[in-house]
Amino acid sequence: MVLRSHYLTWWKRRKGSPEYLSYPALKGMTVDIPLALTEGLKNVPRHYGDTPRDHGPVTGLKSGATVTGKTFAWGFIDGVSDIVVKPNQGAQKEGMKGAVKGLG
Repeated sequence: MVLRSHYLTWWKRRKGSPEYLSYPALKGMTVDIPLALTEGLKNVPRHYGDTPRDHGPVTGLKSGATVTGKTFAWGFIDGVSDIVVKPNQGAQKEGMKGAVKGLG
């Protein structure tokens, strides 16, 4: 293991090597791009007049798993409850036409 970790730090430092150039791209594909997508999609409800939930900080595997579970559960609950809530809100504002808008 010592040789492998030494090799990894060695090739990261070689600026001419293809591995040196591919390391930032690999990091971007596996960490930066999904994180940017997540942050962007988190704000989609703002475009429809709702407020997005604050999922809290992710500092490690345990907190990440907790945030994932809570986000999935709240997303599921919000999705199911919106089937009833949105048509009701639309019906109160615009009558039957608003109820149909709330469904779609």
